[in-house]
Amino acid sequence: MRTRLCILLLLTLFVACNNTQRPERRPLADTTFGKAYSTQYGQHYLSRGVRQNVIDLDLYSENLSLDSLHHIVGTGTNLYLSDIFLPESEDTLLAETFVSDTTAAEYTFLPGVDYDSNISGAYLLNITDGNLTSYTIFTEGSFVVNREADSTHIHFTLKYTQGNVPLTYEADFHGVIDYEKQ
Repeated sequence: MRTRLCILLLLTLFVACNNTQRPERRPLADTTFGKAYSTQYGQHYLSRGVRQNVIDLDLYSENLSLDSLHHIVGTGTNLYLSDIFLPESEDTLLAETFVSDTTAAEYTFLPGVDYDSNISGAYLLNITDGNLTSYTIFTEGSFVVNREADSTHIHFTLKYTQGNVPLTYEADFHGVIDYEKQ
């Protein structure tokens, strides 16, 4: 009787172990953005000796939008770059390659930082029903801007670390950027 019980327990354990499903590997977030907003801050850091014009870039995936109070609504992904440095004669994105850097040189943007849960620079928000569910800080990377008449295409290649493993997030925007002066 004891042998039968051991065999039954081993069979149960074997079946249970073989029926476990491996977790699904999901992408970090949406990788296609259809809405983009940019605020033009002019020579925001002139008092610090930085002559470059500064803009931000705020991108939204398909099912995200802003309500009348500019709060994010819906479910999707928001990619944000807080400080993009342009030549002092420009105030919109040019067809160029931009790289993350802290020098405030032309054609650079600030990498992401987390100061005691206050995030800034380059980061990504995952939103579910208007609520923040996770965020990712991009510590380095680049993006390439191409222009076609009134339309802009941007390809992002951004680096982040997850559990001490360096990873890359790639995404694209294609459409019209809505620019607003501060």
